[in-house]
Amino acid sequence: MAFFVSHSTDFVGAEPSRYFGLFNANESASTLAVELDISKALDVLDINDNHVGIDVNRAVSVQSANASYYSDKEGRKIDMKLVSGQPIQVWVDYEGTTLNVSLSRFHTCLTVLFSYYIYCRVISVESCNNRL
Repeated sequence: MAFFVSHSTDFVGAEPSRYFGLFNANESASTLAVELDISKALDVLDINDNHVGIDVNRAVSVQSANASYYSDKEGRKIDMKLVSGQPIQVWVDYEGTTLNVSLSRFHTCLTVLFSYYIYCRVISVESCNNRL
């Protein structure tokens, strides 16, 4: 599953059975996606078969992390299986130059899983530039 923002609704050329139906094997039109990925695809350098990633204009993630959440009760990160069938909350927040991704079990407080610095002019992702 992926949450995405694109300046276009035309995904001609995107592979429907791969890359979330948003991308093809090459760099695509301006698209920003946050993926919840349950497969490890070697051609896009996935870190494992249970991760969250940020994709900018192609299916290779610019930032990724194992699917996990922070437990205040236990004081540590706890891994979660995306295919467990259990309800989870996912928050994707973009403010200024920071994209924050947070996961938690349903009805649990959220702590940011990871942040990625990115600059997108206005609302269009047409001119996204990474700022590392």
